[in-house]
Amino acid sequence: MVVFDGNIFKYTNYFYICEIYNPPRIPERIARLADAVDNKYDLHEFEAKSMSEIIGKYGMELFHLYNKSFSKLEEFSPLTDKQIEQYIASYKSVLNPDFVALVVSGKGELPASAYASPPSPWLSRRAAAGCSR
Repeated sequence: MVVFDGNIFKYTNYFYICEIYNPPRIPERIARLADAVDNKYDLHEFEAKSMSEIIGKYGMELFHLYNKSFSKLEEFSPLTDKQIEQYIASYKSVLNPDFVALVVSGKGELPASAYASPPSPWLSRRAAAGCSR
């Protein structure tokens, strides 16, 4: 294993790992700005205990948000509902809800989402083994 830039990037035989650490506390200015945006637009984080809960409530909407986000790219082709259902079925048991962040408005709409992915070989091994978490 090779380490670059003060232990941030690590190279293994297959992939690079970037380790990002949270600061011990959020700076006051950032916290005030986040609170102001939350209050103005009535946003909150959707906290789920399982992927079934996320998929049951926002599964299709999550992928429609993906289609909408990338629709202006020249080479992008949007996912069909059938493709979305296939992706949901294949990744439902592999994904960890701790890696998925959903921002929900007061009306129950999904304006933003984020997904942090572990390295691909790790996901492939989990999918092949049929692991659920």
